Amino acid sequence: MTVVISSSRSPLETMSSVEHPSTPPAVASGHEEDGSTSSMTGVSNGYPQATNTDVDQDFCKHYLKQDTSTLVPTGAIALVEKIKNASNEKAIYDPCAQLLTLYSREFYATLPSGVKKRLRERHGDHPLTFIDHHTSPPTHFPDETLCPVKDAPDILAVYNVKGLKIKEGVYGGVPHHRVEAIVEAKQKGNSGGRAQASAYAYRHHQARPDHPVVFCLIVRTDWYQVIFSSPVGVVASPTSPWSDLKLLAGYVYAHYDPRATISSPGEKPEDLPTWSIKLNGKTYGDGSLIFIGEPWGQRTTVFLTRDKLGETYVIKDTYRHFKRRFLEEDILTHIHAKGDLPGIVRLKAAEQVKTQNRTIQCGSSEAGTLRIKTRLALHDYGERLLKATSLNDLLEAVYDALEVHRTLLRQRRVLHRDMSIYNILMYPQWKDVKGRQVADDAPPMIDDVLKGLRPVQERRAKCLVIDVDHAALLDKAGSANEEELEHRTGTPIYIARSVCVGRVNTQSYAFTGQPMPSLTGEALRLYVEAHGQERYGRYEEPNTTTRHGGLPPNAATYRPDNLPKFTHRAEHDVESIWWALLIATLRVCPKSSKKETFVHSGLARFWKTMHEHMIPHNPHMLSDTRHEYMINGLCEWKFLFTPEMKDFAVLIWQIAFQIAPEYALWTWESHQEDHLHEAVQRLILQYLVDHRDNPIPLDPDNLRPTKDTPPELNEIDVKSGGTRGQSDTLVASTSNLNKNRKNAGSSGRGGGTRGRGSSSKAPVKTSTTRTGSKRRSANANSEPYVAGSKRRTTSQGERSSKRLKNAAGSAVSTRDDNGDSDGDA
Repeated sequence: MTVVISSSRSPLETMSSVEHPSTPPAVASGHEEDGSTSSMTGVSNGYPQATNTDVDQDFCKHYLKQDTSTLVPTGAIALVEKIKNASNEKAIYDPCAQLLTLYSREFYATLPSGVKKRLRERHGDHPLTFIDHHTSPPTHFPDETLCPVKDAPDILAVYNVKGLKIKEGVYGGVPHHRVEAIVEAKQKGNSGGRAQASAYAYRHHQARPDHPVVFCLIVRTDWYQVIFSSPVGVVASPTSPWSDLKLLAGYVYAHYDPRATISSPGEKPEDLPTWSIKLNGKTYGDGSLIFIGEPWGQRTTVFLTRDKLGETYVIKDTYRHFKRRFLEEDILTHIHAKGDLPGIVRLKAAEQVKTQNRTIQCGSSEAGTLRIKTRLALHDYGERLLKATSLNDLLEAVYDALEVHRTLLRQRRVLHRDMSIYNILMYPQWKDVKGRQVADDAPPMIDDVLKGLRPVQERRAKCLVIDVDHAALLDKAGSANEEELEHRTGTPIYIARSVCVGRVNTQSYAFTGQPMPSLTGEALRLYVEAHGQERYGRYEEPNTTTRHGGLPPNAATYRPDNLPKFTHRAEHDVESIWWALLIATLRVCPKSSKKETFVHSGLARFWKTMHEHMIPHNPHMLSDTRHEYMINGLCEWKFLFTPEMKDFAVLIWQIAFQIAPEYALWTWESHQEDHLHEAVQRLILQYLVDHRDNPIPLDPDNLRPTKDTPPELNEIDVKSGGTRGQSDTLVASTSNLNKNRKNAGSSGRGGGTRGRGSSSKAPVKTSTTRTGSKRRSANANSEPYVAGSKRRTTSQGERSSKRLKNAAGSAVSTRDDNGDSDGDA
């Protein structure tokens, strides 16, 4: 059944009422007697969407194309009776697996020759077999940056069980990329089936990017039910009594009908997966997952691949909302139209992904849920900031990220709107591409400032800014897209305070301001040689009363009803870069520092605040929970950093003074929209020049912890799952790669879910993505990487929720109240 293909009878066109869950649920402890509703009890932080899936009364008609109502294989009724009479949950496993395999063999024998040929090419002449796997989790989940989880689904379906481990009739160690279906069994009266099946679907979407959709089966002694999961959300069938096997037959047949491409089992079960990916008729092989996004939403998936010539490319897949205003490929084409702009990722190719010559899409345009699978090939990649080998290297990357961002703003009229630790990479792998030249207006980068001005064609940045799928293309005046800029876009922890709450900041410090910093000595000389006296003078204060060329309001006389309307400003992205710098530098550890196993209470409190930071669904009058760190005193900053970084603590403190004000309140005499970039870059440059002889070497393999108790006291036992869906032109294969493959990095981390609040003017667009799996380095001397999760965070892990690790190394909740964009970008 072609559930992911656009056609006159698309089964997904009926999903108009589906909720948009974006969290894998915990195993519910509530009541699910009739299968039509689910208790919120036990779901991650009480968030109900993943278990309160809509029940489609016409599920078979809408999602199971084949009419299988008359098919009842010989022996099926006897197996059904064993399930109904099972005395405990374990007694369900064997007869259920036998029953499903019985149906599978019946369907396999009647498959069209073309479908069966493709299956044989991949798996040999083997029908789908359902096996008991309840004692051990599937292996090879891309979990290099995930919290540990031991997931043991009750029943799995695989092709060709030969070579799989089996003991006393129970299989174990099946790798995720061999799994085609997952079944959850529950005895009558037991709850949690819907929640756990949704969690399995969530997991399987992540482990099998070649499966756009997933069908999950819940089996109880008194009824069974099917769940369907796609980027649009989750929908469930009504429960079906065992006297009616039509739904069960349709569920099994859905795994055969049709499969455009099938995942390869590989030579050995223990082999790690690689991926072969097609784009514009070209095949990119040896692909490894390096970033896996939120399954329910945009579901960004990123691979590091090689073409036939051995060239390395990043492939980025997304399920893009059909009303997205600004397309990433268009933004990148615009940015580099006059030549390559160093420091911003470059596009090689883009297309809408097709299978069997039809575009893969899920949802309904009438319901506003339509998503289209889009694939980008990108030239460049880099490493995360936490891989810095010296503090000065990290600062140089951030300096260049500011230079790139202000160049995009001033010269390309592009506002990024999602700057974070995930979208600023360092040690970039910027390849020379035949026929491409550096743009004539490429600005001097930090190396040009510190080491002497290079010819334009030789300029390279110390950073790589990625992920412009949240960016806005501004008009010449910068204000015609005001409605677009009222939408709140960003990543929790890193999002600017005003963007987070959807209104201008009115904390007392928002009405204060500091003069533009002045460079002195060697730093001033180097700046003027690289940029010229004109640029330096452009940002100088017109008089002694101004701050950055403007006048802050008087807090004592300012009337709240005069507050300007919120819009996303360039200063907000600079603040996000500051948060990224702060987070990175509180995790890195100087080589000369003693290794810490836990941190003092003050730093632990900081991390708790960061982990619990959230973006409210709708704008309101609450303050951002991070505001206290804007008013930290110098002693407090020094307390958070290691002794070796006490001078850097002064820099963070100085930048905070520049970041804290609400510049939307200013009355401007001489306004430069990149004034805050200039201020922060001046401070960083002065520090770099003053500390040239003390770069502070870092140990990237020894990050500082984030807990104030020993790690053995923070063990969390979590349990969760995975399932399957239809394939597209992504083909999984396996090879005996080095099991110690490193984290891979990418220029294409990309979006995640975006959400519109009830307000028409300030909806939340929260990027929710997570990082991917083990990966061999692109070359022997480089460890490419794309960093972690973009979602609301919590300080603890919930049971049954495999969770991501954020920059702090702690679990990140998969919860996101924001849903996804309804086409406002």
